[in-house]
Amino acid sequence: MTHQVTSYSALLGQIIGSLRLQKGLEQADLAQALGISQASYSRLEGGKAQWSIDQLMAASKILGLEVGHILQILERRVADLAEAANVEVISTSRANSRGAEERKNTSGGAFLTGAALGALLATLITRR
Repeated sequence: MTHQVTSYSALLGQIIGSLRLQKGLEQADLAQALGISQASYSRLEGGKAQWSIDQLMAASKILGLEVGHILQILERRVADLAEAANVEVISTSRANSRGAEERKNTSGGAFLTGAALGALLATLITRR
């Protein structure tokens, strides 16, 4: 099995996207509530942009959940991915942070995003 890498922010986007769908909300609904464009929100949910603590706090309020509950889900997903799929979850640096380019080039593999990560998470979710 190959070693794959993803980020906490990409997983958080998947989790919040799933919770959003469970609540019957559209991406545009959360985007408007967060004060960002739908395209910007889509990048957050798709793992192409990093969540800020402010955005996480606002999203949890909109979803009617405690931030701690969302972080518990994240923690379980990280453990599930490590155990079932040999996926390492790493912290990423913002593009403008000092040394981000050097760290990006030594991350150990490509990031899983989009459909592949979504399918993997869906499989893990349905096992519970």
